[in-house]
Amino acid sequence: MQSILSARSTWLVPALAATLAAPAVGLADEGAPDADVTPLSPEAMGTAEDPGVLSRRELSDLEPKRSRLPNNPYTHTDFTAYTLEWGETRVGLASVRAGVLPRTQVGTIPAALSIGALNGNAKVDMLRVGPVDVAATGAHYRFSRDGFTAQNTQLGGVTSVQVKPMWSMHVGGRWQATRAEGVPSFENNPWILDLVDPSLNQQAQQAEQAGVATQEDVYARAQSEYSDSFLESRAFTLKVASDIRFNRRDSLIIQAQANLWSSFDSTMDLGDIPAEDQYAKMAIEGLQAEGIRDTYITSVAWHFSWHRADLRLGAGLSSVPGAWVTQTADFAWRFGGPTRRGETRMTRTWKSNKRDLRRASAQDAPAPDAT
Repeated sequence: MQSILSARSTWLVPALAATLAAPAVGLADEGAPDADVTPLSPEAMGTAEDPGVLSRRELSDLEPKRSRLPNNPYTHTDFTAYTLEWGETRVGLASVRAGVLPRTQVGTIPAALSIGALNGNAKVDMLRVGPVDVAATGAHYRFSRDGFTAQNTQLGGVTSVQVKPMWSMHVGGRWQATRAEGVPSFENNPWILDLVDPSLNQQAQQAEQAGVATQEDVYARAQSEYSDSFLESRAFTLKVASDIRFNRRDSLIIQAQANLWSSFDSTMDLGDIPAEDQYAKMAIEGLQAEGIRDTYITSVAWHFSWHRADLRLGAGLSSVPGAWVTQTADFAWRFGGPTRRGETRMTRTWKSNKRDLRRASAQDAPAPDAT
């Protein structure tokens, strides 16, 4: 058994060492036959020396942990031009994305789907020339119910540049248009009254008590008045980001974004929204915001990328309180793709050799009564 383990160590040490030093992109070709390998001649085999038995400590030092593997410049796919690998899936807290073709990914937001808002997004890494990647992005959201329709369309692009082996810069732009028109049925959605006309409910009750009209008549007239109302906004957002990758697990991410141009138009009387409807007011204020001062978001975060799970935590500043959390708080489960499949094979090989070493050590150990 010792001779077998010694023979195994002949290839295990250089093989694992070469694996640890190999670039991340090479994992996609793992498992393919190596046409450049030439077997040693009998003369060379005759002069070969026994490298000795690999110790447990030496094998432990060769464990292919992500913190020991070289960084993967394509690991981040949200603020960069990079996409998920073909066959890779990312299930996050807010979205689900999948690599459906080489350098092409699509995704959706399940929470929006659950309330009837159809949505989808896509990114295509169209060009890769050396350290430069250029991608096109797009997304569309649509919600319709009881005469009310709202939709948002986004189109943009991102350029990523690998400045150094462990440092990359990213610059992107996004144009988006939001339009809402009509008003949901007051009878089926009484909560909408607080947004369009807080006094309408009281007016309907007074009209019915005076015998002038029924509450349904008052609601119907108000519904017809608001049926042609609309809200529309447009904006162009510039975003810059940088990531420093210390290894395949740990990264430092810096992001900043703001609207360089925006417009807003509405026929609705938005001044009647009650102060207690904080979310409605924040949404309207966000659509009306103009300039860098009212739309900036900056953040610094640390990103952990384990074999399956991704976690990002950090802090930031933004014109809207708490908006920086969208850049610094994230958790996702990733699986599939050539890189992670290659890492799985590496780990399985290392564990197999660890078991062989344990068995060999147990068989070679002296008996308890040996002197």
